[in-house]
Amino acid sequence: MNEHKYPLEVFWDEGSEAFVCIVPDLPGCSAIGDTPQDAVKEMETAMR
Repeated sequence: MNEHKYPLEVFWDEGSEAFVCIVPDLPGCSAIGDTPQDAVKEMETAMR
């Protein structure tokens, strides 16, 4: 995973009621998922 080698941050967001994944090195790039793994998977797609 994370073929781009960027650090990822995953956290629970109460407002969205979902896990959010952000890439601090890519401002504005974020993804959400029902699980932390889903959020990271969605981020991989977003980064491509």
